[in-house]
Amino acid sequence: MKSEILTSIVVVALSASCALGAVGCATPDTVHTATSPGVDLSRYHTFSIGAAEAPPAGYQDSPSTQEIRRRIVPLVEAALVRRGYVEVPASGDLTIRLGAGRRRVVIHEASGVATNWQPDDEDSDVLQGAIIVDALDGPSGHQVWHGADRVERDHGVVDEKQLERSVTNLIGRFPPATGPG
Repeated sequence: MKSEILTSIVVVALSASCALGAVGCATPDTVHTATSPGVDLSRYHTFSIGAAEAPPAGYQDSPSTQEIRRRIVPLVEAALVRRGYVEVPASGDLTIRLGAGRRRVVIHEASGVATNWQPDDEDSDVLQGAIIVDALDGPSGHQVWHGADRVERDHGVVDEKQLERSVTNLIGRFPPATGPG
């Protein structure tokens, strides 16, 4: 019984370290992307940054939303250039729209300490942030690609490294440019 409790404590401590972003721990993949059916993304070679988007459904603006949007614009621009796209000031083949928001999430889960402990559950109140990258066909305005990343975040703190990871993960799933048509 003593070793079972000690094992449980070690597992809980390691889980907590991973949740706090300790080195060497994998974080869950929270990136979601989708491409419009029938769209050939290989025909796109240039992009322009468009107007900001509203927060995703279920999220709201926060005092740091504008700051987050301001910080992700150059990150997205650089990531797309690394993927082979050429940025143009206006009228790109693609118009890239960016959004951000936050929501409070309550997570209810069993703690897993021991099967005979009562109660064996706990609630967590988490602040979740999201960034959205949408690619629209420049001439028509039709959406051709969507990407979103959701992460836990500290209240009022903008984590530059997390923004970089999120943009890298999102744009890493965007098809690379194939060169001029």
